[in-house]
Amino acid sequence: ENSTSEADSDTDDEGYAADGGGLGRLAAAAAAAAASQDDKVDVVWKDYTARVPATEAAFVSDLQRYAGERGLEIKLGTLAKHEVTLSDCYALFKLVAAKGGCRAAEKIKAWTGIARAWNPKLMGQAKNVPAGVRATYERHLLAYENHVSHGCQVIVKTFKTSTSSQKQQQAQQQPAKPMRAKPEPGLDAKQQQQQQQQQQRRVKLEAQPVQVKQEARDRE
Repeated sequence: ENSTSEADSDTDDEGYAADGGGLGRLAAAAAAAAASQDDKVDVVWKDYTARVPATEAAFVSDLQRYAGERGLEIKLGTLAKHEVTLSDCYALFKLVAAKGGCRAAEKIKAWTGIARAWNPKLMGQAKNVPAGVRATYERHLLAYENHVSHGCQVIVKTFKTSTSSQKQQQAQQQPAKPMRAKPEPGLDAKQQQQQQQQQQRRVKLEAQPVQVKQEARDRE
């Protein structure tokens, strides 16, 4: 049984342009590698939003023509008990196009935002909706995306990511939670309370100047 997920014959394996004024697949990959840094991610971005049909009716007509010319059958099915329609496909296709295409959306982890914008009600009713939306797109619309975007301009966009050092800095800026001392066996309630108070004083001393710390210890 054929479906619209079959690769389009006039595209390469990633659907990137080899001409048309944009970067070819190998050139784009080389540019991405050259620009790569530890705290950044480079994304091959397809700019084909101007080619997306301006209306839902035009999109449906073009998608059906594309499928018919290749002997494909459009069977959309359901997603989390939601019956997927051609109107849904048009809304989803536009959202993904705005993110530079399916592969770019995957690279920048945009599928959660895409799914929320596409159907916010569904996001609150089921689990793993972003993964389901992505699978639905790849099954029914990815080949059509390759067809629409063939020969379009391909650029490399760089996105900043949170590095481990940045995460460590953020963790250091957060106030430390006071540690509660474990009561020693054999202590009564009053002695346990005194032990906890001493531990709390020690924690507070760690944030005080050295001179103040020394004076506090002398008082103890």
